[in-house]
Amino acid sequence: MKPEYKNQFLSGLPVSTSVMDLNGIITSTTKENIAHVVGSRFAAEMRFLFAEGQTIAVYVNSDGGDVDEGWAIVQAIRDTDANTHVVGRAVSMGAYAALFGKHRTANQFARISLHGASSKNPSAKSLIDTINEQLKEVLTARTRLSEDEIKNILSLRGHKVRTFTAKEALEKGIIDQVIPNELTARLDLSEIGSEELYKAYASLNNVEQKRVVKMEQVLSYLNLNADASETSALEAIRTIKTDGEGLKAELEKSQADLKVATDKVTALEQDKAEADKALALSLVEEAVASGKISEEKKDSWVAKATEDYEGVKDLLDTIVGQKANASAKELLEAKKKKDGDKPKVEGEFTPDEAFVIVAEKGNVEDYSDEEQDKIFAAYTTYNKALLNSKKD
Repeated sequence: MKPEYKNQFLSGLPVSTSVMDLNGIITSTTKENIAHVVGSRFAAEMRFLFAEGQTIAVYVNSDGGDVDEGWAIVQAIRDTDANTHVVGRAVSMGAYAALFGKHRTANQFARISLHGASSKNPSAKSLIDTINEQLKEVLTARTRLSEDEIKNILSLRGHKVRTFTAKEALEKGIIDQVIPNELTARLDLSEIGSEELYKAYASLNNVEQKRVVKMEQVLSYLNLNADASETSALEAIRTIKTDGEGLKAELEKSQADLKVATDKVTALEQDKAEADKALALSLVEEAVASGKISEEKKDSWVAKATEDYEGVKDLLDTIVGQKANASAKELLEAKKKKDGDKPKVEGEFTPDEAFVIVAEKGNVEDYSDEEQDKIFAAYTTYNKALLNSKKD
């Protein structure tokens, strides 16, 4: 049973009619969050329904879009003898698609806007001229517009359009019938002229253009072209987010690796400090056992050996022990009688004084660091004298 349509356009169509909505912009690819129609896909669906024996009615409510995709829809409309009906507005390629319906209708409040093809690319001039020639042929064949009217329409570029009310479109042969609607009477839209409508349309486009300008700044920041799609922008943002998460993970791993390395260095330093102290302790205990230093001074010698192991070792190597020093002192005294006493340098320690401090009293720590250095130097001189006396 045929459904009861309130719209007179559908009421006069066969029961087997399939309505297809040409709603939104005409594109070549899918767009997210934007009302759109992929032209080639729309055309394929029309041919499928036609092959199934359906009569096709195309509802047009479109701002136009991709020219090549629009021509695909136009060809499908012609091949399937589809009827066209302008619901609200048919602009640019949407309007040209509506022109090719077998029976063309429009709601009483609908508007149809036409203009010529254009491009900002100078190299595309030849192509644009060709398209405008095609549009001229279409308008000549499918409307009752005069040659001058067609010329004026095709001279319009960008957002500039020639807008026709449903009544004007009927008079110019752009459509074949106006479908009255109760909403028209309530709003009294029939009295709105094309000039007022164009101003409103241009105002809407100006708002949209401002939004696009703001988007251009975002797209530029994302290193995308100004005409990049919303999908491309979202993909770029997701990539930045993913890269940021990856960098964050790498940073956290690097920080963890650094902590492990720092802990290892700290452990090695502690091990080295303990090893140095153990080595110093062994050196000093050996010196205590051989009588080179007293047990009471052991801790201070260990502290010095921990800081300067080689220096303390060299010093201890010059000390031959208290018993040996006793006999060495006798030899030194004999040598002094033979060679005579050398004058003492003021502020310095003589070898004998150093011997007494180191070997007999063992209280080097009672002196300042500077004095200790001089005592050790003098004591070294003493031991050298000892070795020379043994040679003599």
